[in-house]
Amino acid sequence: LSLHDALPIFEGQAGVDSCAPDLCSITSEGPLCGKCKWTDPHSYMKDERCYRCAGGETTAVISVLVLFIAGPITIAFVLYRFANLRALSYRLYRRVFDIGRFKVVWVNYQIMATVAWNVRIVWPEPFRTFEKLLSILDLSLLRLMPVNCIMPFDFITDFYFIVLTPLAMAGLLVATGFARAARNPKKRSDIAYIHGSLLLLLSFLVLPATSMKIFRLLSPCFKLKTNNTWLHYADLSVNCESARFLNAYTLGVIMIFIYPVGIPLGYA
Repeated sequence: LSLHDALPIFEGQAGVDSCAPDLCSITSEGPLCGKCKWTDPHSYMKDERCYRCAGGETTAVISVLVLFIAGPITIAFVLYRFANLRALSYRLYRRVFDIGRFKVVWVNYQIMATVAWNVRIVWPEPFRTFEKLLSILDLSLLRLMPVNCIMPFDFITDFYFIVLTPLAMAGLLVATGFARAARNPKKRSDIAYIHGSLLLLLSFLVLPATSMKIFRLLSPCFKLKTNNTWLHYADLSVNCESARFLNAYTLGVIMIFIYPVGIPLGYA
């Protein structure tokens, strides 16, 4: 009878420097029990603990992704097609919305959402629940949804998603702006102003989350005493000596000059 058959002692990142499989719970494995098992049924990591997929996660994840993609597109299309509604929305925006106040609140809440990881503590309730609610501002699929129930999705995959998605969105905004300007040359300056403002807004929204993700990736790894394996603090399933991590590390260094350095310089 192994230890995990008698009692699930460690869930997720266990506090021992051991690779013994019988020290881990039935949902985790690997060094420090920091890797969720990709077996049937699958498990996923959340709050440094492994949880077994209960079923139905695929529908939930796809529904949320469709909502996040289709929602903004639908709103933009409606505002574009109906001039009266667009004018009304603009008046409400100017009367109710304060962009300066929004920026302060957005940045502070994004920073608060990452405090627990940065100082490596687990909040007691009700602060833990509040921090979970703020995690949506972290723009991390790994924290927001059990993506691992659909496919293997670790910290490296999440890093690629967070740093590359804004670039794709920016490219789409630029391409759309050029297409609109080509179709309506008389309004070229107005179109440039609108799309330029959207680019500035996008860069501001993603700057804190992308910068923190980049520096989190570039944070030092630690070495296991048992087998001299270098693991990453953000995800114990990531081997810091693997080619996959080294490629992500190289991209992270490049992204420093795009996000934490490039965007502020662009504002200047």
